[in-house]
Amino acid sequence: MTTTATAPTGDEVPSRDYSQDFPQRLLAALRGKYDPAMRRSVQTAVLYEASRCLSDRLASLRPFQRKIALYDTASNLVQTLDFIPDNNRDKIMHRTASSKQPLSPELAWRRMKLIDREITKNIVPRIKPFVAQGRSHEETCELFIQNEFDAASPRQEQVSGAKGRAHPPMWEHGHLNIFIAYRMYYLGEIVDPNIPLAQPPKEIVVPANKPEGPDHNPHNYLVYGIPKPEDIGDEDEKPGSINHVAFGEDSDSPESRRKTLKEVREHLDLLKEFEGVISDEELVKRKRELFLALPPAPPPVAKKLKAEKDEKDSIK
Repeated sequence: MTTTATAPTGDEVPSRDYSQDFPQRLLAALRGKYDPAMRRSVQTAVLYEASRCLSDRLASLRPFQRKIALYDTASNLVQTLDFIPDNNRDKIMHRTASSKQPLSPELAWRRMKLIDREITKNIVPRIKPFVAQGRSHEETCELFIQNEFDAASPRQEQVSGAKGRAHPPMWEHGHLNIFIAYRMYYLGEIVDPNIPLAQPPKEIVVPANKPEGPDHNPHNYLVYGIPKPEDIGDEDEKPGSINHVAFGEDSDSPESRRKTLKEVREHLDLLKEFEGVISDEELVKRKRELFLALPPAPPPVAKKLKAEKDEKDSIK
């Protein structure tokens, strides 16, 4: 039996069973069946639930311990999702659908931190007009998804000839994979306060010292754009920031240019992993910043040879 509570904002009526555990609530949000196209939505839900499990413990942990704890808790939560076949369950924490590489603790942390930010910035303002007296939370969500589908297909009527065509069942998971967190945890404009506290499926033990390994070497700090703790300083000077390109060398040297190009390329690869997670406008802005950070093109060969000749003549 579904427990009804007073909506914290507006007049929206809750339509969730507060007695369900996390796997049951997630299965309900997925309409009772898992499809591989839902992988990123499930990853979003798992990361969000993992952060809830650790909410009262994070303050006592060091930054690297928080990321490890979040990753391990999320991985343990995935194993409780018995409704997902084993071969698909193992892919939930992969970086991309086609990649066999698991998320690193750093990237898992970054994706988790984006969820509430994107919901507050991009979902709540757009869903607010659909919250109405007597309308259930589920009905509000469906109206919002349909509206987003219609807005994403402005010429849909002209192309298909079908006005008001219902959105495809998997459209939400392919285009708004963060929305599942709103669907499961929010009510109106805020997080539903009636959802029970989350409990980790297993006790998490974090290392006292930062482990050495592939997920914790300096190169990965560069790849994921995360500053090393000992290098915190001006924003533009943090390793991994797009403005930190000199590496102590002449910025016009071939080696410096190669390193800068490599760093920009790594940032572009990282941005691809956030497609569908952050807005297109934000992606375009970040890519424009990366373009501006590119080193100048090397001079034409003839011009370079002439400059070298002139330099030699000046030495004579």
